[in-house]
Amino acid sequence: FPVIILLDNDTVLSPKVAKPLNSHFGTSISNASTDPFFHLTENLYLVKTPHVAGAPMSEIEDLFDAATKTIPVEGKLFHREGEGFDKAIHISKAPFAHRVVRPHANAINWDGFTPLLERLVAVLADHAAKVGAP
Repeated sequence: FPVIILLDNDTVLSPKVAKPLNSHFGTSISNASTDPFFHLTENLYLVKTPHVAGAPMSEIEDLFDAATKTIPVEGKLFHREGEGFDKAIHISKAPFAHRVVRPHANAINWDGFTPLLERLVAVLADHAAKVGAP
């Protein structure tokens, strides 16, 4: 089976991460790369979150619709940590996942995840072709 590393296509994929990956595996991973996935070695793959609305970087939370990102938790709204984040009025990624996404999973519009799921399906197909699976 393939092992898939899923990374936010943001500052996590900084030159500190991308440069060693590229030199060790001979890839061309960067925030700007648009490949659906990168085959690193044997059964190891890397998938980045897809670009959203032409933005140069993306995070998995970008795949949620605006309605989901505006569900309040104790009067606080989701906001990425960093510039503009205020603990008094915002929640970060972990509370968003546990206190918004998990309890509302059946009501969330998941359409924004289609491009990411297509990338994962492409990895499965690529790996199956490499190992000769039906």
